Amino acid sequence: KLIRSALFCSLLIAKFAQTTSALAPISSSYDEETGEHVVTFENNRLLNELSICDQFLKNRHANAQGDPLQDWDCCDNSMVARFSYQATSNSIKSYNRASVHAGPGQVLDLAQRDTCLSVGDVLEFEVFFMLLAHDDQPYMCNTDVWNQPLTCPIMSLGVTKPEGSFVFVNSYNEIGRSDWVPDEWNRFFTTVTVDEMLMQASKIDIRFRGIPKSNKFVISDPSLRAVRPPVPCDQMLVNGDGKAEDPLDGWNCCWNQMISIPQAKFKADGSLGYKSYQHASNSAGPGQYLDLLHRDSCLEVGTKMIFEAHIMTLDAFDQPYVCSSDTWAKANTCPILSFHVTKPSGSKVFKNGSKSPRADWVNNDWNLFKSSFVVDDVYMAATEINIRLRGIPKANRYLISDARLYVDNPPTQAPITETAIPTADPTNLPTSAPTHTPTLPPTRSSQPTYFTPTIPPTANPTIAVTTQHPTFSRSPTNYPSKSAYIAPRTEGCDMLVNNGDFEMGSVDPYPWNVNQGGILSLVSPGAGGSNYSLKVGGRETEHYGPKHPLSIACFNKDAQFEVKANIKLVATTATSRKLQSDSRFDQPGCTQFIVNGLANAADNPKEGWNCCENNLSVLSPGFSAEANAIKSSNRWTVNSGPGQTFDLFSRDACLQLEDKLNFMAYLKTLDANDQPYKCSTDVFNKPLSCPFLSFRITKPDGTKVWKNGYMKGSKDDWVAGEWNHFYTTINVDQDFLDATEITLRVRGIPAENSILISDASL
Repeated sequence: KLIRSALFCSLLIAKFAQTTSALAPISSSYDEETGEHVVTFENNRLLNELSICDQFLKNRHANAQGDPLQDWDCCDNSMVARFSYQATSNSIKSYNRASVHAGPGQVLDLAQRDTCLSVGDVLEFEVFFMLLAHDDQPYMCNTDVWNQPLTCPIMSLGVTKPEGSFVFVNSYNEIGRSDWVPDEWNRFFTTVTVDEMLMQASKIDIRFRGIPKSNKFVISDPSLRAVRPPVPCDQMLVNGDGKAEDPLDGWNCCWNQMISIPQAKFKADGSLGYKSYQHASNSAGPGQYLDLLHRDSCLEVGTKMIFEAHIMTLDAFDQPYVCSSDTWAKANTCPILSFHVTKPSGSKVFKNGSKSPRADWVNNDWNLFKSSFVVDDVYMAATEINIRLRGIPKANRYLISDARLYVDNPPTQAPITETAIPTADPTNLPTSAPTHTPTLPPTRSSQPTYFTPTIPPTANPTIAVTTQHPTFSRSPTNYPSKSAYIAPRTEGCDMLVNNGDFEMGSVDPYPWNVNQGGILSLVSPGAGGSNYSLKVGGRETEHYGPKHPLSIACFNKDAQFEVKANIKLVATTATSRKLQSDSRFDQPGCTQFIVNGLANAADNPKEGWNCCENNLSVLSPGFSAEANAIKSSNRWTVNSGPGQTFDLFSRDACLQLEDKLNFMAYLKTLDANDQPYKCSTDVFNKPLSCPFLSFRITKPDGTKVWKNGYMKGSKDDWVAGEWNHFYTTINVDQDFLDATEITLRVRGIPAENSILISDASL
């Protein structure tokens, strides 16, 4: 144990040195005379985790050199590394299990636990697996009842307590079984909350168990990760009131210096304010990096966030001034709220909140700053987000206090009100720091002993999202449902449109957009005294026009809505955007994304048709005189079918967000006896199911998701034994543009049926 601990510490120290060596120094000091905490962030980032804590399973791809089963020496079963699930990984088959408690597993590293985990952390376990009966035939599990022929497995932590007693900590699959496919990889996801017992255990193993001992497991790509439980969505900032043990905790952004300043203006509870100064640019200011777990747990596209704080604006000589202008970086400029978003590509963009009211601004007092922002696709896909105030001259300063960022639900904590603000003189601040109590993490509600945390009740009405086919996107369900934060509102529904006066800036009219082919621009002046109006041109059809996403929260049955706007119609010629749109698809490789769609390549008629889990043969003739047909048979699963791997170079060169991909082909459907049949339903995996087009997208984190396009037109026109025209469209979204692999395929009919395809085009 001593040797192992010493080696682990050496590794940890080396890893820490390696990780931090690239960081510029970060200085921090406390001035006892003035009561000011001073932190300078030269690199703009803090190291908050070590890579050694990213994954708690060893050799999880079963591909260790020399011994694919290295570290899989648990628990009372025989194992063998089997066929590949991915090119870089093997799967593990568990058999000859000694009991119903035996199964594939590992013993966890307690030194890693002690370094990485704390009570209240959440462990996420994920794996893809199949279940085999005693005769090696795959089966569909359908019950959680222990040790039955069709029992579904559970994930268990086998815990040895310090005194030697043993107990299982159990967690069941949080993913429904309705889309189970017996002979395909099925996703298992569950969570368990770290408690005192796990932190004090002398040994912990993790294993699959619960199915009859004669049955077998096949698992692939297991993962065990720790996440911090998200705080409630009514406060997404860290230490907004400055009451943390380190008053500047959380305020590690953005290219500025900050000090804490004592203030008892609103609450006599030791809360602090902040002063932001020495800004590196006009875009620097007080801010924080946001926790992406907050985003993923609390937000979705269309959610409205509210930022509010009390602020003062000071000039370069620390004299307060009345902000009265939105003109960038002028002497009397008002600050704006911005989200600095890093896209998956690495590029960065500012997203600005709505303009804060300023009619009652007082130059020597705290003023309520309130701004809203509607979440969009770019925000949800971001790899890093910081929030900041910016826009005033870099020599000027901010004072900020009681900052909050919350989902507009409304918040459980009462909003700040103007009536609670007495007069204050920022030039005569106290010089001694008040005592303050560190803010403790929120108390977690009690859970059933050692089981997955109970899902909080969802607000009514809920927004239920159901899918007919499996989508392997990671979305932990132990956190509060997003729909819990989209309840009917008693306020805020008097104005559903954001940035209706287009005053958020002269560059980005977000959240307004237009269909592909159109172009938006802001022109001055607008109607009714506003500075800007929105011009929409380059529309490809009469159905296209300016669009604005709306929050579903205000929509109820029989609700009535009134739309008001000032509109001017102008006759124009075609715009350059339309021409650019057309010329983009004149580039080589951008006119057709299917390789060998006629299946008549001279050297290999099946060229390009290298996908997806099926046997392919070439039949002649196809639909057109020069074409052959591809027959897809012996399909492994209902998700198999004729398909191709999409060329990512063509994607990057040719496609943009919201482009529309048009797929056309001629199809025949054959039953298990190779007899043609008339497809008549889009319901998945039925004897008369119609095929549909799918893109299977591999995201940068390795998870996979389906994008489906169903046949347009009437199924009544389908003729058994004849070539039937199949046409559908799929929009290019951010997942498509970020994907590391894309396959397209025709799927959905029973695995024993066959598909014939000819004259395919995309």
